[in-house]
Amino acid sequence: MDVGGLFFDIEAVRRPRCSAQAIVVPRTRFAPVKKCNDLLLLRSDAYACVNSVPVLAEGVSAAPSVSLDSKKYKLVQQLEANLIGGSAPSLKSCSSLTVKGDVRLSSKNVFVGSVTIKNESDEPKTLPPGRYENTTIDLTAAPGLGALKVSTLKTQPIDGQKPGTSGLRKKTAVFTEGKYLHNFVQATFDALRSTGADLECQTLLIGGDGRYYNDVAINIITKIALANGVRRVWVAKDGLASTPAVSALIREGGPQWKKVFGAFILTASHNPGGPSEDFGIKYNCENGGPAPEKLTNAIYKNTTTITSIKMCEGCPDVDPTVLGETVIEARDVSRRVSVEVVDGVAAHVDLLRTVFDLGAIKALLDRPDFSICFDAMHGVTGPYAKALFCDVLGQPQSCLINAVPKDDFGGHHADPNLTYAVDLTKKMGVDRLGQPVGSAQGVPSLGAASDGDGDRNMILGARRRPH
Repeated sequence: MDVGGLFFDIEAVRRPRCSAQAIVVPRTRFAPVKKCNDLLLLRSDAYACVNSVPVLAEGVSAAPSVSLDSKKYKLVQQLEANLIGGSAPSLKSCSSLTVKGDVRLSSKNVFVGSVTIKNESDEPKTLPPGRYENTTIDLTAAPGLGALKVSTLKTQPIDGQKPGTSGLRKKTAVFTEGKYLHNFVQATFDALRSTGADLECQTLLIGGDGRYYNDVAINIITKIALANGVRRVWVAKDGLASTPAVSALIREGGPQWKKVFGAFILTASHNPGGPSEDFGIKYNCENGGPAPEKLTNAIYKNTTTITSIKMCEGCPDVDPTVLGETVIEARDVSRRVSVEVVDGVAAHVDLLRTVFDLGAIKALLDRPDFSICFDAMHGVTGPYAKALFCDVLGQPQSCLINAVPKDDFGGHHADPNLTYAVDLTKKMGVDRLGQPVGSAQGVPSLGAASDGDGDRNMILGARRRPH
């Protein structure tokens, strides 16, 4: 169609002698959508789709009149948030529906005749399932969401929140000031929603390398996630999850109905940790890998325009030291969420059993002429190393050094190289240049170290002094 043919001279229509006539097209022949009022009506059972065309459903002679609160339902996102399960109420027997205030509806609500619903409280209220005929319902004093009440916190953009493939890294003091972390997390959820990510039916994973502020950040992210529609959150036990293990859990963890859609990893990799050192956060996608540039660009763009943060401030804090599931239900029973502390170490060791011949590896490690030394550098890999080398492969705990995670990595730089992995190089009898020093007696056959989040490693073989 020639777009120019859609325009006409309005003055010509007004001229007395003009033969042009206005055509009135009744709503029985089409379904205009200008406001959320129209969208709710179209999505209800008052309309049916015939040959891909929306028409009034059989038995409906005229479209009901729908008037939703202009502030609470101004945007499509607001309407979506107030339709439980994404389904509209029944309007086929309704003549008019008026909603004043923030009211959550569902397909279990059937309206007949003229119905008015009002809520004068400061939080959304859910209309219980049932048939409502020619009545006015006041939900102001009805039970609300309780711990799942969503607070909208005002904020403003903060400069410098552009993430790379390794996420966002800053000094810990920057992350702990104001709403720096909150802004980035909310911007991420806004970006994910625009990509069509299934936040409601799948699982969010949260873990990190155990550095300072890890425990506080876990609870901030969890409460923002629940406010943004996430219904299931997995938190790694003790907040510890190496980057490779997170990737594996995303790809392999749980049954299909618990599939992980993505993960926040709290790490600044090999950078030092502590109150005066570094903190970081990165997002890994549904394939287990880092967020692609398209997503990180969207996140950054959102951080430059953000004005509000959604947060379930009343939710109880997560205790990541205790395994198990906590189910939180709204007071009006309209919503139920799950926050579960999971054993990411056990899951990763189970995966390793399917990848490597652990029997052959154990046979090598049990040989009297072979020994190992692994330096976790007080990072995240300590518990993994203990579970694998000691519990599964039967090696003595003396083969591990710096295997207890610390929030400041023991005051060291958790970067596995000849400069910083000094405990390992001393054990392996080499200097900062990799040259042998001291006696070769008692030097392990194999040495290894990993960084804070476990995705950077150094391997050393036994070095002998030339004769």
